[in-house]
Amino acid sequence: MNRILWFFAFGMILSFAACKSSQQQDLKLSVYHWQLQAQDSNNQALQQFPIQNLYLHLADIYWDTKLQQALPKASLKINAQNELLKQAIIPVFYMDNAVFAGIEQDSITSLAARVLQFRNDFFKHFQIKDSLQELQIDCDWLEPQKEKYFTFLKAIKQLAPDIKLSATIRLYPYKYSKRMGVPPVDYGVLMCYNLGKIQNPKTVNSILDEKELALYLTPKDYPLKLKPALPVFGWMVWFRNETYHQILYWPKDLLDAPLFKNENLNNFTVLKDTLIAGMFLRKGDILRNEFPSNETLNLSIQLLKKKIPAIDEVILYHWNQELFNQYEPFISSHWTLAQ
Repeated sequence: MNRILWFFAFGMILSFAACKSSQQQDLKLSVYHWQLQAQDSNNQALQQFPIQNLYLHLADIYWDTKLQQALPKASLKINAQNELLKQAIIPVFYMDNAVFAGIEQDSITSLAARVLQFRNDFFKHFQIKDSLQELQIDCDWLEPQKEKYFTFLKAIKQLAPDIKLSATIRLYPYKYSKRMGVPPVDYGVLMCYNLGKIQNPKTVNSILDEKELALYLTPKDYPLKLKPALPVFGWMVWFRNETYHQILYWPKDLLDAPLFKNENLNNFTVLKDTLIAGMFLRKGDILRNEFPSNETLNLSIQLLKKKIPAIDEVILYHWNQELFNQYEPFISSHWTLAQ
């Protein structure tokens, strides 16, 4: 009898392992690297995670009101030996919406050509094999600027038809695509974070709340292949007298100190006046912990699979060794980590 039970239990373990392995192979894992100062020491554990593609933020492009033209405001600073450059790279350019408010129609193709040249110079300078032949544009476009923005995307495709082009899509233009339009690209990245009103003390988590996410995932036939991006980052939102004070970029472990009392959900009350990292906290102040939980991330993936069944890749925002270690329970439940 014991032998029969042992074989039954062993069979259950194998079935669970096979199920988990199948789940882990369902989705590819990719990641954004967004900091424009790439720290070499931050990437020692990069190979531990099965990252398929690295969406590498190359530059921020803004509208210069004095010169009346679009210019890079900041660009990536990175050493040639950095481990990031050994990944399969998809360059990303952030385009401020003011660019498309200010630019003349007849200058759009020239701007597209300069962005492409920036991209190509990056690969050439670091002698990186351009294996993926991709480019991504990140822009939180508004309805009045959508025609110029979409013209810019079409110009990139016309100038470089062999390059696969993608664009980020916030949840509002995804839900209201008839009003906001659908970018003319090969695929979109649906940015599934920064959902709530950060200054509202009643908000549960402005970065990620699966109930809030569900309210946006209503389109049934969005005419573009999508890859969702989920957040593996967070901050503290500081309230005083139920009024928003500011964001604090502190580690969530700080809230384990006896100074704070967990009142409800992710709200922590300051128990006495104190000075932390140059910030004077008063008794009664509230810090809202907005680091998404591993459980919330898991529920969000389940929701996305249900609402967008064709997804085959998830992109995590953003790469940081400490953050990835913090979210290892979530990551390891979907992808196999190196031993």
